[in-house]
Amino acid sequence: MKLLLTRKIFNVKLLVVPLLFSVLYGCQKTDTLSDPSSTEAKNLSNAKNSSPKANQESADFVYQWYKSMAEIQLPNPAVAPPINYRNFAYIGVGLFESVQPGIIGGSSFSPKLYEMPAMPKPDMSKDYLWSASANAALASMFKLFLTGATGLTVANKTSIDAMEAANYNRFRSMASEDVLQRSQAFGRAIATAIYNWSTTDNFTFASVGWVPPVFPGAWVPTSNPPTIVGAYVGDSRPMLRYTLKALAPPIPIPFPKHTDYEKLDLL
Repeated sequence: MKLLLTRKIFNVKLLVVPLLFSVLYGCQKTDTLSDPSSTEAKNLSNAKNSSPKANQESADFVYQWYKSMAEIQLPNPAVAPPINYRNFAYIGVGLFESVQPGIIGGSSFSPKLYEMPAMPKPDMSKDYLWSASANAALASMFKLFLTGATGLTVANKTSIDAMEAANYNRFRSMASEDVLQRSQAFGRAIATAIYNWSTTDNFTFASVGWVPPVFPGAWVPTSNPPTIVGAYVGDSRPMLRYTLKALAPPIPIPFPKHTDYEKLDLL
């Protein structure tokens, strides 16, 4: 099989890790928040005049979400890696957007990522529990992005819903129902906005109708008929504007033709 991948796929893959870690460090782990009787948890639940900051909340449930999604995807080895790279890049961006209003000094990726629209904004005159926002955003995005790619089963979707509900119930010890509902609605709004943005990136892994170009040094199929995968991936939108030109390959260097080799005395 000839897999025609471009540099853009790897740009997306490399972006996933820093996005995920930026979220995890923004939502600093605070083990004491898992104990409703702790001082920190009480202070958080009693914060009526200002929104709690994301670094006051535990990120443990984020690790649990990604672990659960990895377990769901493991039985699906036929899914092409570039599809998952793309999906998890968007999910990572959405996760950050669902908590960034609560991060001190945080700002949206919208002005920084290529053609990313403005994201929904919370009403900062009201309280939010950013854990509940992230929880809802992750549940929504995993179902939106992974259903088509990995063929989530009914059991998979039920598992996702159950995990979202279990986390939500734990958050009840930290905030009122109004705060949780508002936070959940914001997270889901972010998930929808991220998914809608993803539909405009011109990404397709199909190769229907693609004809290999013919020019000196062009790729030549080695099987008949050739198996061509991801022929149009190079036409998809990158995450970063500068990669449109900054990482463009240099002008091809001269190379010997087949007839030139025949003239060489290799013995």
